[in-house]
Amino acid sequence: MSDKILIGVHNGPMHSDEVFGVAALSLIMDVDFVRTRDPEILKKCDMRVDVGDNYNHATKDYDHHMAWFNVRHKPPYKKRMPDGTYKEFKEGPTRSGFGLIWLHYGLEIIKEVISSAYSPEQLKRFREIDYLDIFESLDNGFVSYIDAVDNGQQREFYLDQSPFRGSDLSRLISVYNPTVMEQQNWLREDTSDLQYAAQFQAAVNLAKIILRRDILNQSELIYYRGPFMDKLSAMGENDQILVLDEFMPWAYAYNRAGNATNGLEMMVYPSASGTWMCQTPYYYIKRDGGTYPSKMADGSQRRYKHQAPVDICGLRDQELSDKVGIPDLVFVHKGGHLGVAKTKEGAIQLAQYFIDKSRK
Repeated sequence: MSDKILIGVHNGPMHSDEVFGVAALSLIMDVDFVRTRDPEILKKCDMRVDVGDNYNHATKDYDHHMAWFNVRHKPPYKKRMPDGTYKEFKEGPTRSGFGLIWLHYGLEIIKEVISSAYSPEQLKRFREIDYLDIFESLDNGFVSYIDAVDNGQQREFYLDQSPFRGSDLSRLISVYNPTVMEQQNWLREDTSDLQYAAQFQAAVNLAKIILRRDILNQSELIYYRGPFMDKLSAMGENDQILVLDEFMPWAYAYNRAGNATNGLEMMVYPSASGTWMCQTPYYYIKRDGGTYPSKMADGSQRRYKHQAPVDICGLRDQELSDKVGIPDLVFVHKGGHLGVAKTKEGAIQLAQYFIDKSRK
């Protein structure tokens, strides 16, 4: 234990901010934890997260419960309210223990996770600004939401009035807290502290996996940006469909390619199951409004550059092939943004069908 970094966190019910704080640190250092509010025990810890009544990076204190504390995330974009109006923000959510850990160690964590997953040659594709982009993306989304929930600010910064409430990360971590029955059993067996610590460690293990996977997914988007731009540059002047012979996450690169995507109407690429997909990029009125009308031929709102006609959305197999006159089709998504064929040639023909029908 002497070789480990000992982190002090509060006892009692666990919260997602200290769980993710410990999980984040465990990605760059060998850590152990003690759950307590005892000031004497906390003094002996190497770091303190979400406990200790102090925020000071020099002394490794990362609490946020003090009256004077006001370290915040960047202001979010305008938020559309249920009545249709928009709310402007002068400041972002207050940081919690996790937000403070991410503020000081996030960049180091990202570099460590990426360097462990890519070869030295592959790492040459990443620039310093790319690591910063991943840091900002996670800080503005993943981290800020956990911070807002912990500080009771989720209604201020996020729309959660809907009757359909999905499970968020904070709620997922909270299920590791023991039930009343479990607490009573642990007290009877005199194992409460050990059982609490085991539950906390289980939550940390899950949080560590989630955070690492999110970093890797973000890094992959950047990794394939270069190959996508190479494919885009190789398109002919009159080409409208970009065909990828190997799958890559192209949407991230497409959305950041600006005017370089002018003239690119549809994507065609292989799926993991051996079929071929055709997909239309999203329609952005600021970028695409001068080229494509905001309404489709049937009067519906345009969501993509070339939505499939309503009468083929949801159709499959022979019924679909007979309807559009293209063999070997598999299906068209009921959302109208994606189609599948058994062959590359079929996917290219279906992509052209999307384009032609959308323009009519």
